[in-house]
Order: sequence, then C-alpha cells, then structure tokens
Amino acid sequence: MRIVDAVKVIREQDPGIGYYKLWLMMNRMFLCGWVPGRDSFLRLLRNFHLMQKRPKPRHTTNSNHRYRRYKNLIRGFVPTRANQLWVSDITYIDLVDDCCYLHLVTDAYSHKIV
Repeated sequence: MRIVDAVKVIREQDPGIGYYKLWLMMNRMFLCGWVPGRDSFLRLLRNFHLMQKRPKPRHTTNSNHRYRRYKNLIRGFVPTRANQLWVSDITYIDLVDDCCYLHLVTDAYSHKIV
C-alpha cells in the first residue's frame, strides 16, 4: 500500500508520467524495502485503476479514397528563381484540449513561406 500511495502522490504532481518511469522511481525510493518487478508493478497499477488512459489514435490523410486525384503537373520541373512555383502543405497539430490544422504555402525555390 505504501507503493500505491506513493504512486498516487506522484501522479497528482505529474499525471502524464508512464508506468516504467514510475517503476524506476519506486526502485530508488524503496531501496531497503520490497519493490515488485516491472510486470508485477504494472499489474498492481491495473488492479488499483492507476493506469493512464490510452491516447486517442491520430487521424492522418487517407490517400486511398475514391475521389478524383489530379495529375502531378510539376513532375521534373526545377525552379530557377523565386515565385516560379509555390507548394503547399497541411499538418495536424494536437493541442492539450483541442486540435487544429496548419496550412502553409511555400516558395519552392527560396523555401520561404509566402
């Protein structure tokens, strides 16, 4: 029970800490006492409902869709000066409470954001 109480105190201060780091901390905290092995420690956390929630799966672009895909019109084109070719990209940013997308338009020659 001392280990469970120590885990609760640590999780209050750092709720995102994983079980392996917790297990290493317990080994250092209870040097002269009994500390279960890694797998037994994991079972102990499960039994007392101290496991973290699994993160939500990340949704990325699905390229295997049935919608129209346009040809690559710039295949083999190498820009020789600025503003000849602009390329764009979109990326997913996972925030603490929400998510958002970042869309950038970049000059292919100078690599500057337009």
